[in-house]
Amino acid sequence: MSSITSSDTIDALCKTIAVRSPFLYALQMTLPHLNNAAQISRSFSELIPILSKLTSISIPIHFMTRGLFTILSRLPRLEGLLLSIESNIPYAESLIKQIWITEEETTELFPFHSLKQIYVTDDLMETTFTLAKALGHGIRFHKLIHLNCTPYRQDSDQVISLMEWVSIACPIVCVIDLSGKHCVSGHLPWQAIQALLQCKNLHTLRVLNSTINMELEDIVTVATNRRSWEVLVLPSSEALGYQALVVFAENCPWLVELGLTLNDRLGFPELRTDICLSSLVTLNVGESTITSQTEVVRFLASICRSPIKIESGNWCATSWKSVEELVDFITTRVQMLKGEIALLQSSQLEESRSVKEVGTGI
Repeated sequence: MSSITSSDTIDALCKTIAVRSPFLYALQMTLPHLNNAAQISRSFSELIPILSKLTSISIPIHFMTRGLFTILSRLPRLEGLLLSIESNIPYAESLIKQIWITEEETTELFPFHSLKQIYVTDDLMETTFTLAKALGHGIRFHKLIHLNCTPYRQDSDQVISLMEWVSIACPIVCVIDLSGKHCVSGHLPWQAIQALLQCKNLHTLRVLNSTINMELEDIVTVATNRRSWEVLVLPSSEALGYQALVVFAENCPWLVELGLTLNDRLGFPELRTDICLSSLVTLNVGESTITSQTEVVRFLASICRSPIKIESGNWCATSWKSVEELVDFITTRVQMLKGEIALLQSSQLEESRSVKEVGTGI
């Protein structure tokens, strides 16, 4: 991997890349000067013919002119693109708006023949949304399977618009990670999740460091949307009852990780033997509270039926650690007993066959 820092001049950058290009697969650029975007774009244009092996690049978002973006889209093996922004860059947000929004709108399709991952990291308001508006002019990421972005403290309509853009521009995306404080209110609107449900190949959706305005009926919508869910981390602004786990047990047989905000004060559904979260490995309960540890353990041991890892917030970690240990003990013991019963039944069956063979003179 080659790393170019702010101490390098543009000429030195180009010479370094040119020398290393036959072996260059990853490039990280950290260039906080705000007045060289056009020069970098021109320099990269000259380097394109010798960057055919580049598979990943990290570049400050304030250098991303439409021209440079066009160039990157034509790198034949580029699989990973990280667009970063640093909070110590003065006026970066307004500059991004100027660079992107004032660009001439076009319906040109940017190929991105191999791009599979995009990471957008920022500390400033509206940068991700601005990026989405800029990319919305005809750009489609036809091979993109992993999107990690941070819509930071926007209003609800902006976040919804961003998620709607994702559902259109990334038709085969499989993994979406949303981190950061998504809205000024601190809550992610349910309509944003609804938009992402239009991504037909999506099997992993994580919402981190924020909560979602949703109720049990919304959980039903998510769970019944597809059986192929593998990871869902959906912390709600209002805690849900344990019926939510039943909904996923009924509809999502391959769910490996599940994150929900639960409240045992809302009661527990009737225990059932016909359903379970058979594939679940991790249950993320966030800041969920516990008032009846016995009932929580009883329910989780019934619906999980195998040891699971429980992740929780710091202030309730001790209580949930005890729950994890008890569920582990009960489910492990039940599995051992089932194994012993199966072995005993097999032995009895074999003994019965032997008796019959003796009785018939065989």
